[in-house]
Amino acid sequence: MYCDGCGNQLTSGGQFCTKCGKPVVPSGVASASAVSRATGQTGARSDGRVRRNIHRLATLWMINGILRLLGVGWVMVFGRMFIPPLRGWMGPGGGPFGWSFDSVLSRGLFSAGIILAFFGVLHLVLAWGLFEREPWARFLGLALGFLALLRFP
Repeated sequence: MYCDGCGNQLTSGGQFCTKCGKPVVPSGVASASAVSRATGQTGARSDGRVRRNIHRLATLWMINGILRLLGVGWVMVFGRMFIPPLRGWMGPGGGPFGWSFDSVLSRGLFSAGIILAFFGVLHLVLAWGLFEREPWARFLGLALGFLALLRFP
């Protein structure tokens, strides 16, 4: 048998290590139960901490999803007020292929709004999954977090 503190070989029947003075636990059963009690309390504390942090993270994802959907809705409803009509900008026939800048701009805004709304819904699904502690939610959170880092100009 060896000392846990310094690694010195212990004498049989000794109560203390001869090199470092650490008390020797006479039976392995007592030390195993003490270790299990200590880790059980630590495990319970860390589980509560992890649960609180996941709850905070889910709340932030939910707020992000709601704000994203509100922004998309605002642009869809009020966006036409701030974008002036550009009819006649390319002449009476439109562009070289019969399209006008106004139609391309409105279609582009609508398409961007649909994509942003899709990500807003994904954020809300992720928040629900984290609140429910679903295993797939962690992967979705990593994927959405990575995509959030990619910002196109």
